[in-house]
Amino acid sequence: MKLKFGLKIKILNWAEQISREMSKDLKKAEDKRFLEIVDKIINKRRQI
Repeated sequence: MKLKFGLKIKILNWAEQISREMSKDLKKAEDKRFLEIVDKIINKRRQI
């Protein structure tokens, strides 16, 4: 359990570090993609 928990923290920290490095280059693209995903989720909820 401790090993898995530690591994999760390492993966989260690693992903956070990568996202920080990439955010400078991909901020606009990420925002557009995020908004598209949010729109899809909202549309699905309306259908249900």
